[in-house]
This record gives sequence, structure tokens and C-alpha cells, in this order.
Amino acid sequence: MGTIVERKSKSGTKHRAQVIKKKEGEVVFSKSATFSRKTAANAWIKKVEKDFDAGKLTNRQIQTTVSELIDKVIDTQRKQMGKTKSQVLKTIKLFDVADVGIKP
Repeated sequence: MGTIVERKSKSGTKHRAQVIKKKEGEVVFSKSATFSRKTAANAWIKKVEKDFDAGKLTNRQIQTTVSELIDKVIDTQRKQMGKTKSQVLKTIKLFDVADVGIKP
């Protein structure tokens, strides 16, 4: 079930829509967005809940790193990219930035 919280700002009233799904007391999915109209917030909640129930939306519990994403890009697009681009991506993996976690 989604909730909407009204917030006052300098530019007018904003509506923060939030959808949280729990399983056995543990949050398995959460998503939020802010809208200027309450009707838009309600429509967004319905869409997100429908997509979640259909299995299109999930929260991944394991955090992905930049290095893992680079590997995925190289594996899926090796034929489309040239040798230089793939080598640059492999070189980026040697630096500390490759260990940075990315929020799902």
C-alpha cells in the first residue's frame, strides 16, 4: 500500500509518494517520488504496485560495484565497441573507483 505525504515548499505544495513492501517484517522493496499534483502521485503509486506485483520491480540486496558493471558492459557489448574502448574500461578496473558500490 502506498502513502502520500504533503509537504509545503516555496514553490507550492508537493506530494511525496512512497511504496514500501515487506515480507516477514523485513523491507523487500521501497521506492519514492515527489509530485506537484496529488493525482499524479496516486497514479504513480498504482503503477509501481502493479509493476511490483507483476515481478518487474525488485530491490537487490547485494550491492553492485563499478567493476562488476564494467565486466557486464564488456561482456554484452564487446562486438559493438572497439579494442581501445574495452581496454580503457579494463584499465579503469585497476583504480580504486572500481571498488565503489552502486546503489541498486
